[in-house]
Amino acid sequence: PMGMKSYYPYLLMLLPTLAMGGELKYSGLVFGDYYHFTSAEDSTIENQNGFWIRRIYLTFDSDISEEFSARVRFEINTPYGFNKPDYLVPYIKDAYLKYKVGAQSLMFGIIPSPTFELMEEEWGKRYLEKTPDDLYRIGPSREFGIGAKGRYKIFKYYAVVGNGEGERSEYNRNKKGMLSLAVEGIKGLTFEVYGDWWDIPGEKDKRTGHVFLAYKNDNMGFGVSYTRQQTQGGYSNPEKWSNLRIAGIYFRAKFMEKFGLVLRYDRSFDKNRNVLNQSYIYFPSDTSFHFILASFEFSPVKNVFLSPNVEIVKSDDSNLKSTVISRFTVFYKF
Repeated sequence: PMGMKSYYPYLLMLLPTLAMGGELKYSGLVFGDYYHFTSAEDSTIENQNGFWIRRIYLTFDSDISEEFSARVRFEINTPYGFNKPDYLVPYIKDAYLKYKVGAQSLMFGIIPSPTFELMEEEWGKRYLEKTPDDLYRIGPSREFGIGAKGRYKIFKYYAVVGNGEGERSEYNRNKKGMLSLAVEGIKGLTFEVYGDWWDIPGEKDKRTGHVFLAYKNDNMGFGVSYTRQQTQGGYSNPEKWSNLRIAGIYFRAKFMEKFGLVLRYDRSFDKNRNVLNQSYIYFPSDTSFHFILASFEFSPVKNVFLSPNVEIVKSDDSNLKSTVISRFTVFYKF
């Protein structure tokens, strides 16, 4: 990991290249919390509290021509862990060239993955928490590869072929294919079917699918999803596929212009070792569990949100204490 100063020379070199004669635009967002682990199975985490920044985006966009555009985005996070202090760690989140004609576009580089892009757009509360497919490590939010997306009347599609390693560099010869198909037949209503296959060496392939139904208007939104991921058993047992099943439902509402309410419930039906790599929250990795999020929001001005909220993780193992994280979240865009 390198400090932000180590990235300044690369940033200065990238930006003129990104503009390439077009207008260079920038934007960003920040969200973080005061947090308190009110309850936790791990005694070293229980009652831990403090301040952290969960995400910073610095985004640079350029319209090179009528058909071509480019984006470079940096993400910066507070390293998770309570052993020692450390600096915020930056890395490149997006770096792609887009060619667009009408409603169809082609992208190359580090691009958004279709795994939960639509789900996150509909959920709309990323600063509170990730979508279920993201939170439980079903797949990365970015892919290094090539993608095609667009729409025809009420139908939308997004297809990507990539390395399968998210923003990280390639390490094997195999690839991952992803496809999202969505229908928006009624205003505000979206139905999506998604599937992918990741060809992993050692007969450890992964195949994933989900269905997602959502509705939103100016003052409210709700959604339900069901995801299933299967992982192959390896050379010793290539015919066996293990299951990871996740369901989620959410509701959010806006009232009196400046206030909001968010409620969400997720159910993980199987144990999931991948959650050990999740930051800012603790999940049991050897049992199935329930997840609950409740939030009250206040927006004093446009693009600024203040939110007292609580997250609860309850294991199906009655011997394990539930995790309760009380937070005050601040989110702003510029």
